[in-house]
Amino acid sequence: TVALADHCGSNSGYVSKWYDQSGNTNTAAQTTTSQMPKIYDGTTGVVTENGKPAVYFNGDPNSLHASTSISHTNSTMIVVCSVDNVSHGTYDPTVLRLGDGSTKDNDIRFMYGTSNRSNVIFRREQNTVVNSLSYTNSSMLNQNLTFNVVSSSNLESFMNGSSQGTQANTPTAMTSSSVDIGAVVDGTANVEIHAKIQEAIFYTVDQDSAGNRTGIESNLNTFYNIF
Repeated sequence: TVALADHCGSNSGYVSKWYDQSGNTNTAAQTTTSQMPKIYDGTTGVVTENGKPAVYFNGDPNSLHASTSISHTNSTMIVVCSVDNVSHGTYDPTVLRLGDGSTKDNDIRFMYGTSNRSNVIFRREQNTVVNSLSYTNSSMLNQNLTFNVVSSSNLESFMNGSSQGTQANTPTAMTSSSVDIGAVVDGTANVEIHAKIQEAIFYTVDQDSAGNRTGIESNLNTFYNIF
C-alpha cells in the first residue's frame, strides 16, 4: 500500500495485469486504459475491503483477460470478493471465468444474478450441457470467501466455510482457452461486474475431495479475517 501511494500520489491508479502466481504464465491483462479496474483513488487512497487492498471493477466495463490452454475435469474455483448492489441488464455479471473465447462451451464461471445481488451462481457448461448451482445469500454485498468445486459427481459451493448446496454433475475432460476476470472475453454488454475482487484462484483438481479445502480457507481467512 505504501508503494501504491508513492507511485500514484494524487492520481488514481489502475491494474493492467493480474499476475498468475502459479508459474503457468496465465496472467490476465487489459491494454485499454479505460477498461482497467482501479486499485488506488487519487483522493481516498488505496481501494480496500475490510481493511485489505482490493481491485475495484466498476462495470464500465472493467475486465482482465488471458489467452491460454487449461485442461481440466474436476476443478476448484476460489474467489474473495464483495459485490455492489447495482442493477444490470439481462445477463449474469461474471466475477471469474475459464471459458472458450466468446463461446459458452468449455466454460466454468462464478457470477451473480442480474435481478438480485444475493443470487450467486456457479456454473459448468460443456458441449452445450449446462450444470448450474444457484443459491441466495444476502451477504454477497459484504466480503466473502467462496470455494467452488467440480467433483466427480457434483458441483458444490462453500461460502465462508459452509456448504451452500450441491448440483449433480458428471464431468469429462475439457480444455478452456481463456481466463476472464470481471467480464467475458468479448466484453458483451451488461455482463461486467460491480465488485471488489481480492483473490481469484483456479485449481485443476477438486481440492475439497483432496482434503485441502479447510486448510486453504484457513490460510486465506488468516489474512482477510472474513469469518
